[in-house]
Amino acid sequence: MGGSLFSCCKARALDVPEVRIANASDSSLHLWFDGGGPIARLPEGAHVVLSMPKHVLDHRTVQWSVTTSDAIAMPVASGSFANPAMANFRPRKGSIVDIQVPSVGVSQLRRVIAMQRRIRTRMRAAEQRRRQGRAERQRSSAVRIQAYARGSFARTTRQCSVCADDMPAPSLVAVAADCRDASHRICAPCARRYIDQSVADGKLFIKCPGIKCRHLAQPGTIEGHGSAAMRTMYREALAASHGQRLAAEEDGDFLGFARKHTRICPACSVLIYRYEGCNHMTCRCGFEFQWDAKEAQVAAAPAAPAAVMARVWRESAAAGPTAVQAALRNLHFAALAPFDGANVGHVAVRKRLWVAAFGEGASGVLAASPRWKALGFQGVDPRTDLRAAGVMGLHHLLAHVSSDQPPAVGGAGNNSMWPSAPGGASDGSSSAGGGAGGGAAGGAAGGTDGAGRDVTRAFPLALASISCTALLQSYLGMNPNVVRPDGTTAADGGIAPTAVLVRLLQFAGAEQPQTGELVAWEMRTLGQPMLCRSDAYVLQALHARWLRHLYELWVVRRNSRPETTLMDFTPVLREAFEHMVNAMQRLPLDVSLSLPEMADAFARQLSGPQMVMVEEVVEAEPEAEVEG
Repeated sequence: MGGSLFSCCKARALDVPEVRIANASDSSLHLWFDGGGPIARLPEGAHVVLSMPKHVLDHRTVQWSVTTSDAIAMPVASGSFANPAMANFRPRKGSIVDIQVPSVGVSQLRRVIAMQRRIRTRMRAAEQRRRQGRAERQRSSAVRIQAYARGSFARTTRQCSVCADDMPAPSLVAVAADCRDASHRICAPCARRYIDQSVADGKLFIKCPGIKCRHLAQPGTIEGHGSAAMRTMYREALAASHGQRLAAEEDGDFLGFARKHTRICPACSVLIYRYEGCNHMTCRCGFEFQWDAKEAQVAAAPAAPAAVMARVWRESAAAGPTAVQAALRNLHFAALAPFDGANVGHVAVRKRLWVAAFGEGASGVLAASPRWKALGFQGVDPRTDLRAAGVMGLHHLLAHVSSDQPPAVGGAGNNSMWPSAPGGASDGSSSAGGGAGGGAAGGAAGGTDGAGRDVTRAFPLALASISCTALLQSYLGMNPNVVRPDGTTAADGGIAPTAVLVRLLQFAGAEQPQTGELVAWEMRTLGQPMLCRSDAYVLQALHARWLRHLYELWVVRRNSRPETTLMDFTPVLREAFEHMVNAMQRLPLDVSLSLPEMADAFARQLSGPQMVMVEEVVEAEPEAEVEG
């Protein structure tokens, strides 16, 4: 398409070789040397002389090209020449290079290129149409093949291995979805009869009907092919089996055997079984201990909630009327419900306790505040103490705070259970309050209150109330995880017969308590009533009488021993627990009493002759003789 005319001759001495270019084409062009440029613009039919650019002076061979001067930069001609400045590796001066651009119709060349592009575009479109047509033919062929295969398969019959009838192959059912053996598939009516009969026989794990097949039917298959009655029976049997396994987690016989015949190494906690020998034991870790040592005893594991509720359901079945059975179950469920800070109902009860104790004028409810400690909790966060009795302990405390008990505002008489408190609040909130306990627990941060009394000698109302609730739960067998003052739990025995609680519930079922006495039990938890009114009042009535008795024991001890502090609360609680056990054993359950009469009888048994404080005799240790 193009050529060049190159001539090199001796000319006048020049410092840099010159280049003469003649453009014989019909378009304006750009000149390029070794890819650099454009070096110059060459008008149509023009002759241009220019010096050789510096970037090619040291090149032995120079590549040149010309392109159209528009944005397309279409190549028109190209070539090369030897650099006269580098002849024989020595620069030469005064040389001239001639470049002749051939006569080319650039506009015609553009039309040719445009035509080629249109041809390539049409070829690509045609190829795309061919591919789409081929894909469509393949798809339609696959649809026809599938329709033919389905029709052929639907017309195929196979024999059911149960009823031996020839059935359409698609109607056969795989009882066990994991079984891939086609011969183990049976018809739908036989599958229903097979599943129903297996469920009726008490089978929870139904095998594939195939011979020696170990695959099991999935619950979805049983639900999909079993009858409605058998589906219900299967779900009930499955739930019952889970309950039996949970109820058997705490096997009393096994735990008794383990406590009798095994010990735990106090050093490495390895379980040791003794079948013969003396009481001196040597563990493999090298630690030595006595078989009868207390630290080596296997402690009875606390009963799991599932095991407790399994026992409750068995005992409540013989509890008499349906209402009493439901009340007994409600009490046990409530005793096992822990306080949950994320539960809206539990938080609402805590808020009501805050308002009842500190008044409407107190600042917003705080999860942790010194005011809780002033109310009688052991710390600033009540959740720590509420772990003992759960949300039931919170309800009992709220019921007491909301009752007509005098709150000892500003220092009341000795009959008040409320802790004394100074006038200021230590959490920055206002101590002004209305209601039952406005300002009664403003924050016991110091050692004395506003009247100069020692706050550490005040009765711990919250701690005492929660302890009474927890020990009542333990004595009545509702919470096996509570540790009694003597170090035992409900799992160690000594639980009151269920008949005692049933008789108390029968007393409560004959009447409805006053609204003010049950203000704490009107809350709902998780959309369900926490406790019904009658069964709630049973424990609340006992709790109120016993809490008053515990406070009276505390006052007697504090008056007889001026040095009594909060550290002496445990002995008082132990004594009150013994009084409660004796009072419960002497309750007149064989006569017809109303619930208030029964509660008053319980209070009289508590405050009988045992109210006389027995002074502990502390033998003085003999002074050691000093030799010399």
